Amino acid sequence: QAVILYSEFGLSESIMQFTSKKFNINKFFLTKFILITIFFSISVYYIYIYNFNETLIQLGILLPTLLFLIFSDKLLVFYTKGKSNFKIFDYNNVIKSFFIFFGVSLVCLFKFEILYILYTYLIVYFFSILFLCYFIINNNEVFKNTIDSSQFLKYSFNTYLFKVLNSTESIFDKLLIVSFLSVSEFGLYSVVVGLSSLLYT
Repeated sequence: QAVILYSEFGLSESIMQFTSKKFNINKFFLTKFILITIFFSISVYYIYIYNFNETLIQLGILLPTLLFLIFSDKLLVFYTKGKSNFKIFDYNNVIKSFFIFFGVSLVCLFKFEILYILYTYLIVYFFSILFLCYFIINNNEVFKNTIDSSQFLKYSFNTYLFKVLNSTESIFDKLLIVSFLSVSEFGLYSVVVGLSSLLYT
């Protein structure tokens, strides 16, 4: 998630902003922006692991796949928020949190391995994306106005700096300790911190 935070350039906030104002977003431009962002995110991820945490290499394609799913889920969530359908947003968050908690609990009770934790997240985020796509397809609304790509980019980059500064504070502990822990230890730490923050969020 830290990789997504530093490489998505405010894309999700722009989607929510202009969807809420009932603007169409040029699909070709948006697709290019998303693909560039995904490429940059995965590049940042591999640069990081090869320079700072080579133990993550053993996880192969799983982490980049999870990175892609989390990124896709985030865009869909912000689109849903832009549509002001907070019931779908709340249902998705509750269901997603429950199954992550349930899956991680089973893994910890029976056989704790980082791979099983990753599989849990992969499955939950995959079905979360399907759920959100189903809602979007069945509630598709065509707006009259289309946002200019330059306006979209301007808003994205204006929100990007503040978001990075604000969010860095919340993950500063992970950025500090990631180089000192094994993959399993860091995975367990991240899960525990994430679960403990569910009530707060």
